[in-house]
Amino acid sequence: MDLVFVVDGSGSICTNSNRTRNTCVNWELIRTFLRDLVFQLVIGPDDVRVALVLFADQGVIVWNLNEYVQKYIGFGR
Repeated sequence: MDLVFVVDGSGSICTNSNRTRNTCVNWELIRTFLRDLVFQLVIGPDDVRVALVLFADQGVIVWNLNEYVQKYIGFGR
């Protein structure tokens, strides 16, 4: 399966009302959701491949489907 996450990276996800200690609460929620979901998948060239695209005014590819062949353990869990 090829799975592409398209995530809102615009300033609208982080208003003053959802900031704590200079961190955007909504961005942390998105990051935690993605981490927990990917943690459950079998990542590999013949299994699940994952890509990430951030969008605001334009889409920006953060990483492509073929960039990672295993989970990055240091991502935090």
